[in-house]
Amino acid sequence: MTRRILGPVLALICSVMVWTAAMADGAGEKAVGAPFFPQMSLEAMTAMRERPLFAPSRQTPAPPAPAIVQPVAIAEPMAPPSAPPLPEPAVRLVGVTIGDDSGFAIIEHQPTGEVLRMKDGALLDRWVLSVVDARTIAFEHEGRRAVYALFQR
Repeated sequence: MTRRILGPVLALICSVMVWTAAMADGAGEKAVGAPFFPQMSLEAMTAMRERPLFAPSRQTPAPPAPAIVQPVAIAEPMAPPSAPPLPEPAVRLVGVTIGDDSGFAIIEHQPTGEVLRMKDGALLDRWVLSVVDARTIAFEHEGRRAVYALFQR
């Protein structure tokens, strides 16, 4: 333990001896009186004297006032363009068969030329056969109705 302390104590004693010798020679007075910046004179630092670094007048500037943002009106979302209405089925009523509980329509599908036998509730070009009477049939699609009669040209 004594060896650990002996080294730093000797270094301290030597540095005190060197310092006291320098003070005795007068070298310490020259070091204390030397300017901090030898190239600048004290008169050249007038701004530093007029505005001390820690004076209350040297506070940071106030932050700028926040910008006032005007509210923007939000437009209503546009509805998607509605699809054109589905055209009525291109059919010609050829005949009707009515039974006890259901009816059948015999129709000619004009785009293809096929003759079809359709039961009540059948689907044709997204139209539902909803009514089969003795002389008429009706197709329905999204609340719209297309009525066809026998012997209609």
